[in-house]
Parts: sequence; C-alpha cells; structure tokens
Amino acid sequence: MQHVCREAGVPDSVILLEDQSRTTLENLANIRALLARLEQPNIVIVTDRYHKWRALLVARHFGFQAQASCPRQSGTSGFRVVRSWLREVPALVYYWWRLRRLDKQSSG
Repeated sequence: MQHVCREAGVPDSVILLEDQSRTTLENLANIRALLARLEQPNIVIVTDRYHKWRALLVARHFGFQAQASCPRQSGTSGFRVVRSWLREVPALVYYWWRLRRLDKQSSG
C-alpha cells in the first residue's frame, strides 16, 4: 500500500508504516502509541475494498477518527476477489464479537 500511496502522490513524510503485525487488530493496536505521540486521532487506512469495514471497525474501537481509501484492484483474479469478500463476512462478525469481549474484560 505504501507503493500505491506513493504512486498517488502522497509524500513519504505523511506515510506511516507499521510492519510488526500479523492482523488488523494488532496493526491498529500497535500504532496507537505512535499516533498518540503525534496527537493525531485522524487516520486514513489504505486497504482493499473488501477489508475496509473490518479495518474501520477496529480503528474506531481504538478511538481513531478513521476513513478508508480503497485503491482500484488491478490484475487481481476474480476468484481471489470473491474469496476475499466471502472471507470478510465471518471475519467481520468475529472481530465485532472479539472487540465486545475485550471491552467487557477491560471494564470488568
């Protein structure tokens, strides 16, 4: 996505990469401290269109004022796109459930 941003003319100085995570939840949890130091609650998540709803759910859970930018997919097979959309439905439900459990654990 860094490459996509650069091609769109986004300067490197405003692109923050977090490369230690394996999941959307880890990624957004890991950037909280960095964005807090920058006093920056507003973020743009560059992701695939099918993944945007889950990314926004997690971002808003962590208090970010988030929006998503979904560049056009070029060269992606139709099978991969369909498979990805189908994967996101249960993933979105799972993340919603998991975030609710995290909220209950932290408040109780």
